[in-house]
Amino acid sequence: MSDTALMMQYDANKKSALVAYVLWCFMGLFGAHRFYLGEKGTGAGMLIITLASLVLMFVFTGFFTIFITIIWAFVDLFLIPGMTRKYNNDLAVRLGVVSDAAIPASPPSSPSDGPLA
Repeated sequence: MSDTALMMQYDANKKSALVAYVLWCFMGLFGAHRFYLGEKGTGAGMLIITLASLVLMFVFTGFFTIFITIIWAFVDLFLIPGMTRKYNNDLAVRLGVVSDAAIPASPPSSPSDGPLA
């Protein structure tokens, strides 16, 4: 496959942080943003906890357990950019657009991060 075709396939399948934030905003307690970003296991965990909490609200314990997913969704507010970057990097490697060694393990550091003299 040519480089152009690989890049077109990558562009067609990459995920957007904006879409993830919209899903988080409207259906975050159900883990929709995690399903979108390929985190199916943790998305299912959020979905199960939320649905169980909604059922348990009839006996008033669900009001306490729903806070688990509320806190989890709040933390995800800050994790969405990293999850999006991870999904897109993994997609690029899977398609062969870039090699695994070409993707930095962590964001590049600034020159001021060096040892103090």
